[in-house]
Amino acid sequence: NTDVSDPTTLLTKAQVQAEIADARTSYQRVNSNLITTSSLSYVVMTNMTLTPGAGTYLTLFSGNFTHAGGKNDAYANFSIFVNGVEVAHSHRYAWLESSPVYTPLSTQAFATVADGETIDVRWRDVENEDPQCGERSLLLFRVG
Repeated sequence: NTDVSDPTTLLTKAQVQAEIADARTSYQRVNSNLITTSSLSYVVMTNMTLTPGAGTYLTLFSGNFTHAGGKNDAYANFSIFVNGVEVAHSHRYAWLESSPVYTPLSTQAFATVADGETIDVRWRDVENEDPQCGERSLLLFRVG
């Protein structure tokens, strides 16, 4: 990379394009399809994976959780994972009432990845109650 902090530095078009590419600061995944899990161990939530490139990212996830009804309360765990490893402080516990309503829940974490590593959201069913998630988004903002 070229030192662009020096105001006397002249850059070629290719150098400017490279600096702009390096400065990309955000990524997002959104999905509104209703999904269900019956897995008692963590599985990647559908369409909630990003591979942003090396850096440190403020990672934000939110989703609307519910269940199909006809069952007791449903419980789900969800968490942010970095390259397959859970970010422990991002763990959240969703309690979904017996009357199916949508419960908005969110979590966040700082995640540092190398090139080719992923940031994703995983979830699991806690008590065989088949939790569901509708509208959801995963946002990454580069901070370092």
